[in-house]
Amino acid sequence: MKGQSSQKVRREIGDGRLGVVVDGRLVTILRSEVNEYLDDWFWSAFGLWYRYKLFGALPFSGGWAELPAFIVEIIETAEGAYRNGYGINSN
Repeated sequence: MKGQSSQKVRREIGDGRLGVVVDGRLVTILRSEVNEYLDDWFWSAFGLWYRYKLFGALPFSGGWAELPAFIVEIIETAEGAYRNGYGINSN
């Protein structure tokens, strides 16, 4: 069969589980399923938080009270996840 096998390895074997927030609820998914949750909205939110972290400044002039609520929520959520060990380099 030219080096190909017809057997499939189950994703669950050796695949760790982790908690993610979906629609405001914490759910457990397999690590192999993470890419399914990385849509355009996620990358937009991640980019906003990353620029906040990198430059140490808010995305608009003024203070926290002048930002749209969804931007404050994005920064708070991402910062909380980062500080609790859910960053890119966590296991």
